[in-house]
Amino acid sequence: MKTLYLHVGFPKTGSSFLQTVFARNADFLRDEYGLDYIQPDDRAAEAAREGRISSGNGQWFIAQAMNGGEVGPALERYLEGPSGKSLLSTENWFKLPSEAQAEVAAYALGRGVKIQAIAFRRDPFELAISGYLQGVKRGIAANPLEASTKRFSYHHPVYEAAIGAHFPIETIDYSENRDALAAAFLARLDLDGSRLPDVPASVVNRSISAEEAVYLRRLNARHKDADIAAHVSDYLVENYPFAGTPVAHTEETFGHVATALGLDPVAEAARRGLTLAPQKLDPDVMAETAFRVQEALCDFAMKARSDSNAVPGLKARNRLLRAKLTGLNAAVMRSKAHREEAMKAACEYLTGAEDYLALATYLAKRNYASAALTVCNLAAENGRSNADVVALKESLNTRPVLRRFSDWVRGR
Repeated sequence: MKTLYLHVGFPKTGSSFLQTVFARNADFLRDEYGLDYIQPDDRAAEAAREGRISSGNGQWFIAQAMNGGEVGPALERYLEGPSGKSLLSTENWFKLPSEAQAEVAAYALGRGVKIQAIAFRRDPFELAISGYLQGVKRGIAANPLEASTKRFSYHHPVYEAAIGAHFPIETIDYSENRDALAAAFLARLDLDGSRLPDVPASVVNRSISAEEAVYLRRLNARHKDADIAAHVSDYLVENYPFAGTPVAHTEETFGHVATALGLDPVAEAARRGLTLAPQKLDPDVMAETAFRVQEALCDFAMKARSDSNAVPGLKARNRLLRAKLTGLNAAVMRSKAHREEAMKAACEYLTGAEDYLALATYLAKRNYASAALTVCNLAAENGRSNADVVALKESLNTRPVLRRFSDWVRGR
């Protein structure tokens, strides 16, 4: 009898990390442990191997089932491997209607396949924060944590009951195993997770920091566009994999969650040894985070999707900002060759003499006179007329704040 293991999450319990482990070690799992991890979607498999956000090899099955496809043939895709055991992983399994799950169970029974579901359950107080931040990341939440915790419901036991109605299910405590998720999971399959050759050192799909949450909430309130929120949050998560400052419970938010669970907030806080106080944010970290959010918005603006009318004017507003950010990064490079190459890349975003002036002014005001002059020279190389280039230099020379730049130009 073949066994199909279903890793069904639950949400916010390190599923993306586990799916990266499974994807990177698929050959090892098959050859050494006789466990097939078949990946029908090449793009999702590549994202998982690279440590980017994915929904596992099972998301392909979820899409087939939710779009009216036949459950049997879709499930068969995961059973065609040579081993006696297969693994299907997706934290979105709970989204399948009960009828579809019953169909899976019936098909497996007729096929002679044993199904075993495995899930991680997370402490509800941790989950309240993590779930809220996920809502911010996906453009759902624009309010502070206090508003979210007023409506808190602990869904993990609900998911367990819904899935357990169709398949035997085992749960693992996420909080106790957060530093060894892969080993804890494979132990339930009687496999040694310590032998895996490629386990990523960093967290995959980390939670956003308290500072990032502030800016993303503002974006959500202003744009009400899930595409912007998802792109900015994914950009931050994938390009800045630091832990950040965790969002912390205050007395108010802790009280909301405790009440929802039928617990006494004061007694529960004392049991956990918590001293609850308002969270203070570091102004320097806030400034750095603002720069990174700008960077992410620029990246979004330069994507092909921003040519649509979904976000009117965003590409035009951020094209020059992208050039400024790229130019500023170029200006601080030590290697002259690298600096000039990066500045050329910055000027690729510019479309007219006004853009060149804006970029040169931006750099000169920050005392990067050499970089500002490079922009002038690139204006000539990139086909701007002599009159444009002369006007550009004269405009810069007449500004008192750019005296250092003016001295540099006269010296040339």
